[in-house]
Amino acid sequence: MKKHLLLLALLPTLLFAQTPFGYGATWHFSFSEYGFSGYLSLTHVGDTTINSYVWQKFQRGGIRHIQTGPDPYNDVMQWPIGGYYFLHSRNDSVFTMTSDTVPQLVYDFSAQIGDSWQYAPSDTGAGCKALPIATVIGIGYDTINGQPAKYWEVEGPMDSMNIQGTLVYGCSSLWCLEGKIYQDFGGTWFHQLFGPHPNLCNGASFQLNTYSLRCFSNGNLSFNRSNASCDYWSLIGLEEENLATFKIYPNPSSGWITIDASQQVSSVEVYDLTGRLLAVYEKQTTLELPQQSGLYLLNVTFKNGEKVVQKVIRE
Repeated sequence: MKKHLLLLALLPTLLFAQTPFGYGATWHFSFSEYGFSGYLSLTHVGDTTINSYVWQKFQRGGIRHIQTGPDPYNDVMQWPIGGYYFLHSRNDSVFTMTSDTVPQLVYDFSAQIGDSWQYAPSDTGAGCKALPIATVIGIGYDTINGQPAKYWEVEGPMDSMNIQGTLVYGCSSLWCLEGKIYQDFGGTWFHQLFGPHPNLCNGASFQLNTYSLRCFSNGNLSFNRSNASCDYWSLIGLEEENLATFKIYPNPSSGWITIDASQQVSSVEVYDLTGRLLAVYEKQTTLELPQQSGLYLLNVTFKNGEKVVQKVIRE
């Protein structure tokens, strides 16, 4: 009987076993910042060591644009987004990188109801008295796309604030972290990626950056919040299609890949996420990826004129 009870006790842990935050994950955001707007993706492409810390390395991709005239369709300047973003996970805690590459705790997934953690450096520059601390007020599960998603509901430090002559009870820290935080993907919107946002003690927010989550996927969960395309490569002149008879392997790859398709391959163009053409292969189905690890786009043209774009990862 004791063995059966032990098995039943372990079932919830086995059923909801989680990979570390961010591993094997891809986020897609729409965003606005400093008057710009656009789309951003973050894809986990491996790990790297910086200042003795092991950081999860995420390839950035997407497009940034700004309206330069009165016509919203024609007067738009746009340019691609590249580079990397870094997170650090250990012991159910998630850290973001500060400007001096030091980990700053943002999420504590070991916290219980009533527990608190400081999620940003202390800053009293705007006269705020409260520390940037999140307190867990609830833990539970939501069902997202048929899958259980565990969340921690948190609130920031609360105090009476004078907003334009009216006393309001709310978050009084210069930084505020509130609402549901999911163990797989964080929140659904951010004023800074995976972190809190500046907030004046009079209740005003700087609103420098706003990121709204559109799509997410990893080994545990996959969903599309916007019911729109999660890929923005068409904005840089590439359109992704899915062909049932088309396969690239291995993916991720340590260098060489093979294209397996029912149609004869005419050419393969290799792009980085900025839309820069890196290499062209003619009538080859086995080819070498660029030496630098990261996410690449293969624009494959078949002899019959069909085209397909496939994302591949170089480890």
